Amino acid sequence: MRKLLLTTLIVALSACEGEGTPADATGDIGLDVDPSACECEHPGKKRCAGDVIEICSGGSWREESRCASPKTCFTAQCFEPTTACPTAIRYDGFTELAERLAPTQIGECVAGGELGLDMTLQEPSAARQQRSIIILFPNGCPEPTLDFDAAFGFDVDSLITSQAPALSLAIPPNTTGAFFRQTTRLRHVGLLMVGDEVAGTVLVTDYQFDYAATSGESCPLQSNLPPALPLQSSCAWHEYGCAPCGP
Repeated sequence: MRKLLLTTLIVALSACEGEGTPADATGDIGLDVDPSACECEHPGKKRCAGDVIEICSGGSWREESRCASPKTCFTAQCFEPTTACPTAIRYDGFTELAERLAPTQIGECVAGGELGLDMTLQEPSAARQQRSIIILFPNGCPEPTLDFDAAFGFDVDSLITSQAPALSLAIPPNTTGAFFRQTTRLRHVGLLMVGDEVAGTVLVTDYQFDYAATSGESCPLQSNLPPALPLQSSCAWHEYGCAPCGP
């Protein structure tokens, strides 16, 4: 398997602390991807598995098509790689579920009493996460001066603050209720291009916050939000492998 030599520019690392050792600023970081690391949670979602484009169907991955040499798989599409210096960025909306933290309870678990109780979500303190960007491009090329914010549609190096929705819960008599919040890490993957050829990749770490109300017989309660998912390798490309930060 041919691997491109890449230079890594890490603009913001605050979201990567404690999740692995960043790669050296220069050198070969062509890590192999373990396709099994990508969860098949959403029917129709596509990924790269070698030169094969796979699609999530019926809870498992199946082959949809293959890239004919010299093309290979990037963001579930077939492109020819190049070591030329990038001149443009392409983002087609390819987004991966990178990590999902366990739900955390917001406030107290409240008893409904003999008559029941209506409660409204109040978030005592907001959650904050830092977006970050990692750019991989060929050795010998200058740092790409491209408008990444415009390509991805948001400030790729910004602080995100959770905003609780208007959520209420009617707790039945003699039961309890509580609210939960869950943080999900997303990975948006863009391609550095030279014409129709891929010269590198751009990975933007993003976050979303989900909320849920739960009631039950007694405290503590278990949230009905999805279970935690450990940090996943990227399945967005064939040769480049996972991001420098994380497994």
